[in-house]
Order: sequence, then C-alpha cells, then structure tokens
Amino acid sequence: MKNIICIVALLLFVVGCSHLKSDQDTDAKPVKYKNESLVGSSIDHSNDQTKGRNEVSLNQADVAHQRVETKQEPFFGKWNISQLLEAKVTALSQEDVDRINNTPFVFNTQYAEVNGVRLEKPRYQIVMTTVQELIDGGIILGDLGMALDDPVMEITIKRQDNEKWEWNILEFGGSLYYAHSKMYLSLAGALFELEKSKEENLGAFTGGHSHDFLGVWKIKSFIEFVGNERRSDTTDEWLKSQFVFYTKYSELAGLVIKPLDYQFLSITLEKFKEIKQISADLNVDGKPLVNQILILPKDKDELKRFVEIYGAEPEFYFIQSKMFLFFNENFFELEKVENHQGNRVNKHLIQEGQTFNGLTVKKVERSDEAVTDITFSGEVDLTGSYQWNLELNQIIFQLEERSLQQLPVLDHILNENSIQLHYSDELEQKLPPPSGTATIRITNYSMGEREVTMSADVVKILKAKRDGL
Repeated sequence: MKNIICIVALLLFVVGCSHLKSDQDTDAKPVKYKNESLVGSSIDHSNDQTKGRNEVSLNQADVAHQRVETKQEPFFGKWNISQLLEAKVTALSQEDVDRINNTPFVFNTQYAEVNGVRLEKPRYQIVMTTVQELIDGGIILGDLGMALDDPVMEITIKRQDNEKWEWNILEFGGSLYYAHSKMYLSLAGALFELEKSKEENLGAFTGGHSHDFLGVWKIKSFIEFVGNERRSDTTDEWLKSQFVFYTKYSELAGLVIKPLDYQFLSITLEKFKEIKQISADLNVDGKPLVNQILILPKDKDELKRFVEIYGAEPEFYFIQSKMFLFFNENFFELEKVENHQGNRVNKHLIQEGQTFNGLTVKKVERSDEAVTDITFSGEVDLTGSYQWNLELNQIIFQLEERSLQQLPVLDHILNENSIQLHYSDELEQKLPPPSGTATIRITNYSMGEREVTMSADVVKILKAKRDGL
C-alpha cells in the first residue's frame, strides 16, 4: 500500500510542475491578437471579438490590439488632405500631389464621402494594430513621433453587403489610419496627413437650440436667384405640403416616418452658399452656422419609397430660427405653423393600413394617375347641416369646421367640405326633409378623385333638427 501512495504522490508532483511551467510560459509570451469589428449606421458593436478579453493579462504591446468601444467613433467628421509626409517610392508626380491637396473626406453613421463621391449607409471595419506592424507592412509611421507599440486604427469602409467600397483618388485606391487624434492616408506609395475641418461639426447642433426645428412647417416661398429658376412641374404640389418634425416621428408631404433619430451636419454659411451656389440674401444675422437636418428612420425603405415617387430626397437646413428646403434643384424657405393638419392624405403615398384620426385605410383603387377610391374602416361622429334632393334620393351633409378636421382629405382638394350620405328609408325618416342640422355617426367613409368626392354610410343619428321647427 505504501508503494502505491508513493507512486501517486510522485505523479501529482510531476503534473503540478508541468502546469507551473505552462503558466510561466504564458506569462513570458502573452498572446497577441488583432481586434476587428464592423460598425454600421447605428454603431453596432455586436460583431466585436473583445468580449471576455478584459480578463486576459496584457502587456503594453497587447493593449494596442484591444478594441475600445465608443458610441461615436473618434474619426467621425470632415477631413481634408493637408500635407505630404513621405513619398520614397510613389507613382504620384508633384502635380498629382498638388491636385489632391485639400481633398475632402467625410465619415459619419449615415454616409461616407471621399473626394465628392458618397456611399450611403456605410459599414466601418476597424482593425486595431500598432506602428510596428504597419512599418513591417511598408507603412512608415515611425518618423511621426509615435512609439513602435502605439495603437493605430486601420479603417476600411464597406458597403451594406459587406463588400469593400473601392473608393479612389486619381484612380488610386488608398488606406486610412487613425492615431493620436490624427488621420493618415496611404496612397500610391505616398503617406499623407489629413486635417480635421474646424468648420464642420457632425453630431452637434449649432447656431440655436437643438429642439428649435421641431414642429410643423409649410413652404412659405420659392427663393429665386441666378441658376435657380422655378420648375413648376416639380414644385406646384410641394407648395401645398407640410413637413413635420417631432421626436417620435416626422412627416414629409404625407409620408410618416417613425421611429427615427435626427443627426446634424454643420457648415459655415459662406461655405454653404458656395456649395449650393446660392446668390440670394437669406436674411440672417451675422455669419451663423448652417445645420443640415439628417433624418435617420429605422426603416430605410420609407425614404426609398419617397424617392421613388418624387425622384429625390429632400434636404432640410436650419439657420438660426429659419428652415430651408432643397428639393429637385429647387430652393424654398419654410415657415412654422401652429396647427398641424393631421388629416391630409397624399394620393401618391397613401396605402392600406395607414391610420388618420382613428380611421384606417382598408382599400385603395387607382386608375392611371388618379386615385379613384380610398375606403376607410372605423366610425366617427360628425356635426353639420343636411340638404335633401328627393328626386335623386340624395342627401348632402355640410360639415362644420371641427368635424371637417376629423375626416381624412386629399391634400390637393382641401376646399371640399361636404359629404354624400348613402340613402336609406330609415335615414329619410330620422333626417326629415328638406334640410336641417344634425350630429351623426358614420362608417365606410370613402373619398377619391371622382364626381362625388366624399361619401359614407350612416350608423346612427345622434341628434337632428329640421329647419323651420
């Protein structure tokens, strides 16, 4: 028995030494890794590979590979090529270098833009590496005052299908790096430094309170200047439109977008007028910043549908307390309105399932460019005056203003204020001819571009009084 105990003790000693040596080797040679992640328009870090790595013992070199997660990526904003740093072996001539100086780059959650070419809804692939690894790969960053083990962000821009966006400058593709609050571009064997623009401030609302733009707006006037002559075929319908900006939803000419977020791109007034080629006086004080309002819907198809119908996406700019709209090469000033007509229906955007003041669209019929019938489900109480035409068995109900606001109406036929009630013997008894006032409850409300614009079935007569009684 003693021999067996000795053998077991000896085995345990050997195994313990083996584990001790393994732990010592691990401490002597920490595991190195690159951390790679994709961030999309919502800064989604779900693909990061760093979970659990905070428990690993890291030396200074390993820290360079650890992904630091942030809500707002530090390289977001507008950048311009500022200077050539290194060009030992390059395909670029001095003329090329001069030409690409000041080339702009823009990075944000909604789009990436290189040299004026924009990629909507980009995904940013971020690889944390070190100066030493980039030098080993032929990228010379060691002469810029950085230590060899300093962390560097390598940034690749990808499309939504995860394919790399092949942007180029002078037909050369490049690579982007971010370190110590600076951006670098490797292009055709040359290394450039980029400078962050001081006149651009993405994500921050400037020149007023961020909530000032919230509310309901309508087109006030067309701003005409040289090169911006009015195009009546694209603007007439817009002159009747309203634009709603609330924290929980927005509405663009009848199209409701929700839920959403707003993002702001700021630029100087001088630069804004230069880019948009505006010569008109916008009647603002001093030199304020121009804030472009970027609408970020959860369902991107909502804006796509708008573009399919109208051919372009609207651009909204807020300057001091004024709102401006660019659409289809037309420039408008908007004005704020106190009351929002939530019953307006855009014939191009109406679809089954939409709800207006408690009434839900259950059927839409079209003929060529016309919407011949839109039928709603639900009931609503209306007050007004009635007039009989007994020869045709017709009864026309003239709506009071408050009741008119309860019914959905086509936004290009706003002067219609009467509804035809479908005839029944009971209706003739309870709404005695020839005319009077009443409060009624209707259902199967219908409207369209037709001879009888609005009609409905009467469910109940709540109150009625014949004229002359």
